[in-house]
Amino acid sequence: MKEINLLPDGKRFSYKQYLIKKISIGLLVINLMVLIAMYGFNVYLNKSLKTCVTDRKITLDKISSVETQLIAYENKYKSLLKRLSRLEEEEKRLESIVFVRRSAFASTVVCLNAFTGGIGFETINYNDGYFKIRGLANSMADFQRFYYSLERNEFIRNLRMFSVSKKKNLFEFLISYRVEY
Repeated sequence: MKEINLLPDGKRFSYKQYLIKKISIGLLVINLMVLIAMYGFNVYLNKSLKTCVTDRKITLDKISSVETQLIAYENKYKSLLKRLSRLEEEEKRLESIVFVRRSAFASTVVCLNAFTGGIGFETINYNDGYFKIRGLANSMADFQRFYYSLERNEFIRNLRMFSVSKKKNLFEFLISYRVEY
């Protein structure tokens, strides 16, 4: 049997509409809960991102500070390298002046530094590191002082005295020696 409903169609209870309303309200509540959860998650993510960005800024500031220090050190290093190369060039130049090995110039300097007061020379011959000197001394004491200074000189080897003779008021001598470094 079929039930008779005397209410107009607009006022009648429809289970279908009831279910649709309940489902719609349920979906709205679920949607509202999802929106609230998403809002909370967005707030959490936003807060996390802000702290991450501030941490990154602090780290970036530290890196830029270290970078400026490195640039300063690099500039100082480059200037020190330039200075070092200039000093090495100067050292080579000075070594070429000071440490002339087995040259006539250096050997002559050693020879002339050995002369003392009261000594003069007539001839100085140089050949392959050997000097042969013919000189004059004011007195025998001046010659002895000169000869002893040659004996004590660390660069002079093979010192030989060939002759010492009195010539007027002076003493003439002939010696030879080798200059070694």
